[in-house]
Amino acid sequence: MPVQIQINGENAAEAIKELAVLAAGLNGSVATPESKATPATPKQERQSRKNQEQAKLEPEPAEERQLTNAEMNEQLDRDLPGEDTEEEEGPIPTVVELRAAAQGRDREKVKALLQKFESKSISEVPENKRAAFMKELESL
Repeated sequence: MPVQIQINGENAAEAIKELAVLAAGLNGSVATPESKATPATPKQERQSRKNQEQAKLEPEPAEERQLTNAEMNEQLDRDLPGEDTEEEEGPIPTVVELRAAAQGRDREKVKALLQKFESKSISEVPENKRAAFMKELESL
């Protein structure tokens, strides 16, 4: 059976004190952590303060709300389009078709559109976003 022990301290010296107390408790003897602990170096103390300050700045994770079955189904419908969605939007444009549509358009506007779709080039536009990209490209 695996056992995991976590020892916390403000710095290395305090962690060693806690370890000494734990070890003494396991052996059944009286702990004298002051005699075994080494003082923390200035570097360790600075790191400890830095860690404490960083912990204060990090926000507490918000509780996640449980979704109802209806909400989950609705979200799945949005995330996983069915066969009927592809028919409405038409076939997925190829990279060649996207490049042809981009020809003659304002280069800066095309670059801005690529950034919007989080792509560095037309060939990197994901297949699932190509129809929307083509629609916006044609509206430029």
